This record gives sequence, C-alpha cells and structure tokens, in this order.
Amino acid sequence: MASNSSPIPRGWRSPNARPSAALLALLTEAPLDGRMVSMDAGFLNAAVTQTIVQEHGNCLGGVKGDQAECRRSSMTGSPRRCFSPPDTPPAPLPVALDQIAPPRRKRQPIGFRRELQPRRAPDAQTIEQSRGRLEIRELWVVDAGDVGPSLMTAYGWRQVTQIGGLRRWCRRRHADLWTVEEVTVVSSRQRTPAQFLASIRNHWTIENQVHRPRDGSMQEDRLHGRAIGVILAVCRNVVINLIRRHLPGRYIPTARHAITTDLGIALRWMHLPLRN
Repeated sequence: MASNSSPIPRGWRSPNARPSAALLALLTEAPLDGRMVSMDAGFLNAAVTQTIVQEHGNCLGGVKGDQAECRRSSMTGSPRRCFSPPDTPPAPLPVALDQIAPPRRKRQPIGFRRELQPRRAPDAQTIEQSRGRLEIRELWVVDAGDVGPSLMTAYGWRQVTQIGGLRRWCRRRHADLWTVEEVTVVSSRQRTPAQFLASIRNHWTIENQVHRPRDGSMQEDRLHGRAIGVILAVCRNVVINLIRRHLPGRYIPTARHAITTDLGIALRWMHLPLRN
C-alpha cells in the first residue's frame, strides 16, 4: 500500500507487477513488527516494500533475470565489486573449472570463465546435501550506500541497506558437472553475512515443508477437486501435521503406508484432543 508521499513508480503500474489487494491486506493485518518478510522477485515492488516498512517490518527479496531493467541499474554494481577480477589473483573457486557446466543457452566450451572468478573469498558459505543433490551457497555482502536512495527514487523500494550477491553451485546425483546460478538479493535490515544467508535459505521453508510434501507425498497436483480444493488442502495439512507430531522422523510416504496397514494408528489420532 503506497503512501501519498512515495507513489508507485510508473514502471510498476503494469498489471503483472502490481500486487494483489489480498496480499497488501494480509501484510497490514499480520504482526510484522521486527519480523523479516522474504518474497519472490515478482512481489519485490514499491507497494509491498512500503507496506512492510510502514508496519515496522523488514523485507528481503531477490532480483531475478526477468527484472532486466533493475539488473542494468546501478544496484548491480555493488555485488559486482565482489565478483569482478582485479589485477591481484582471484579467490579460488569451490569446484574445479573443468567440472563446471557451460552457461545455459550459450554455446560456450568448458574452460576458463573470468566472470566466475571472485575478487575475494565469500563472506558466508554453506554446503548441503539433500533431495538428491549437493549444493554449495556462497554469499558476498556489501552496504547499499548511495544505491539505497537511488532504488527508492527509481523503484520505490524502501530502506534498502544491504545488497548481497548469492551464488549457488549445484550437482545432482549421477551428474558429472556443476551448474552455477547467481542472484542479487536486497535487504532492509543490517545483518551479518551468516544471518543474511540463513534468511535467504529460510525463504524456502514453506516451499520445502508445506507445498512440496503436499504436491509430492500427498499427490495434490494429480487430484482435480477444484470445487472442494480448499477443504482437501486443509485435510492434507492436518494429516501432514499429525504425521510430523506423532511419527517424528518418519518419511511421509512411509508413514502413510504404515497407517494403511495399521488403521489403529488413525483411529487413535481421531481421539486425540484438539490443540490450539
């Protein structure tokens, strides 16, 4: 909900970039005081960021390739100070050059790629192996400085204080080459690099713990009960929560198989007292 003193810039007046009224109403009703709100690139616009700041919250969002105008702006200059190779030897890469896949949609042979050579070691790094892939995340953080006011003028983004350059290395199971992806992330809260990286990772908590189990384990996408879709979604959420509470550590498909073979488990759950 944009304020009168900071109208929505002309570039964000298109229907595709305009957030829904339901989202702005939710941000107004939810307690955002001191909380961090992470969002996809599609919601990183003037109305959303101004509403979050007005409610005394903080925003964190990634700038993707579809926001080409923003990527060409001066904001990409701050993270590029971390990646551009100077005259001094660059910091080493976490993987060998001959193990990096060529850029997508480009016929470029595997070899030396100057744009991947960072000027300095990353400020924060994590290594995770899950879901059939090995992933290395590197983050470089710089202060927004005078880029923050320019983002406010050009895009209406409120109180951008930090800009991060995130690089994700991913190698899937049985794959020989690593793929690499770079994302620019902006934040309105000053945090340490480790906290910044943790906030970016926590953005996927809802996707990994709610939407993905409903789509994969509960086969939600294969069922087309549109008229009662909300009721079915609530029932799936109840089942997932019961499994996680009373069968901790169990893989959801395995737990569902155990329930079908022993209906006494489900019958006992039906008599459990409801909790707020």
